[in-house]
Amino acid sequence: MIRAVALVSALALTAAARSQNLVANGDFETFTSCPTVSGQLSLAPPWYSPNPQTPDYLHACSTFTPSVPANFYGNQAAHSGQAYASAICYFQQATIREYAGGQLTAPLIAGNTYQVSFWVSLADNSNWAIAQLGAHLKVGPHAGPINTPLPNTPQIENLTPVLTDETNWVQVSGTFVAAGGEDHIAIGNFRSDANTTAQLVGGGLNNFAVYYIDSVEVLDLTQGGGCDVQIIGWSDMPSPTTLGYLDVQDVANCTPATTRCRTSIPVQALAPYAGGTAYDPRYGTAWVSDGATLAEYHVDQARLCAPRCAPFRATLSDPQALVSGLCAADRQPRLFQLATRPGYLELTTYDNSGRCPDRPVTCRRNLPTGAVAAGLAYDEVDDVLFVSMSTPTAVGWSNLLWVIPASNPCAPICETRFFSCNSNLVVGLGFDACTRKLYATDGQETQTIDVLDARRCQVRLGACCRKQLAPTYRGLATIPCWRARNIGRSCAGAPCPSCPNMHIGAIGDPSIGSAFTVTLNDAPAGSNAFLIVQVGGCTAGQPLPRPFCGILYPDLVTAFVMPPAPIGGLPPCGGSATQGLPLPVDPNLCGQAICTQWLVVCPNFGFGLSNALEFTVTGS
Repeated sequence: MIRAVALVSALALTAAARSQNLVANGDFETFTSCPTVSGQLSLAPPWYSPNPQTPDYLHACSTFTPSVPANFYGNQAAHSGQAYASAICYFQQATIREYAGGQLTAPLIAGNTYQVSFWVSLADNSNWAIAQLGAHLKVGPHAGPINTPLPNTPQIENLTPVLTDETNWVQVSGTFVAAGGEDHIAIGNFRSDANTTAQLVGGGLNNFAVYYIDSVEVLDLTQGGGCDVQIIGWSDMPSPTTLGYLDVQDVANCTPATTRCRTSIPVQALAPYAGGTAYDPRYGTAWVSDGATLAEYHVDQARLCAPRCAPFRATLSDPQALVSGLCAADRQPRLFQLATRPGYLELTTYDNSGRCPDRPVTCRRNLPTGAVAAGLAYDEVDDVLFVSMSTPTAVGWSNLLWVIPASNPCAPICETRFFSCNSNLVVGLGFDACTRKLYATDGQETQTIDVLDARRCQVRLGACCRKQLAPTYRGLATIPCWRARNIGRSCAGAPCPSCPNMHIGAIGDPSIGSAFTVTLNDAPAGSNAFLIVQVGGCTAGQPLPRPFCGILYPDLVTAFVMPPAPIGGLPPCGGSATQGLPLPVDPNLCGQAICTQWLVVCPNFGFGLSNALEFTVTGS
């Protein structure tokens, strides 16, 4: 009745199906007929031109010049499939704006967070390139007069760099909170000529900036109720303080930070650039440092600031360096440690698969004179580290963001200037893999930054939010946002003991890349438990026939069962069991609802059911 399959394979197969693209025909592959001339975007319904201009539909099936890959604008293979659109987004001699307008499959939900993305490539025959390509979503179709920008302010817009790549596809991406009811999207340049950053690239046959557009997506990141990622940072106060602070804050709404709990070790950072914070979703714990000591503390309400791993001295290759950043990885349990002194940094990778980190491996590199590296974060999806490298100037600090492969942690692959709140030293970074948002802080001001393409250092700077609480952040991490609910009640049939308090639970956070742990407690000891898993929300429930009991909430058709877990403990009802759910590193799983329920098999063929637990997959 229930198929037994590998969890990772099942989640990987269903991830794309879950993350439903709300843009109809977002890859332009569906068409009513092959294009025969220019200006036929309407052949790929429901795409249309929002103004009297003539954006083009290009498909490999065309026997005329609007074809793929070769066409009158240049030569470019599709980002996916065999088709894409093209639009004139700037003209040096007059205001010309073409847009790709499309319809969504369903209106957006007020208060939900959506990720909007599309891929562009500059056409070879363009003499110009621009930066400000964006997407606007609204209720009803877009419309505007000829030769003027559409009268809309895009929710998603590339501001930097200028999009000059004629060989590769470049993604423009971002998130926004829907007002509600938006059911149409338009893509193009919404700026006037005066407000458009245009760059002469030359080599083209005309004075246009023409962009190919493909793979348009709008994804609901909220899935099951709105909540916001929180930042968490170990903080300190000036002497004579006797305790450190673990402070949390919702920067999306810029609410004042609050102290979650206080730490006896460490107490105070050893230098302005010292300190660090990492969050481990497997246990719901925060790693903190003052520059010399590492400590791990629970941050859930039941065990606030209870240590999980006893404080210990950090591994430091340079005796003058101080720990300045921490971050944790799920896909291979690792704890990364950044340490610095003026003109120097080192990155240490600990094996974090055991009770406490061990087997450290360190790399080292020199920095410019006086520069320090004081912020560290990890991207689970791209397997890269973000490092803030800061150089003193006459008026403060100049902050650079480095992106570094986690497998080669002292070799940056790109860099970009960032942090525009002020000219202070950046002392902490945190990153959420689902929302693709990086958080940077100087200790009191935190800036939200959209990461558009990590490996190209393409970011978009967002709003700044003040901490509004005295202790100063010494490092930063993110606490992921997810929802859970318990459904139904447990049961047990003879010869199982009744065990009326049997219940399902969980340890840690269900973040992509981690092995989320589902627990069973107060169960019949000496029995076996099988965790039933449904990718998708729990159903209304189906009563089971004898000799089973109770109501099964995972879908009988598509659910699968994990290998048996022995129920250890004291009889009759002091038993417990655990089962790890390895979640793939797939951003399409973000927001996916998963339904779980335990089936208990007692000796002599008795059966029991726990209540059900439904949760949403989150970032890390």
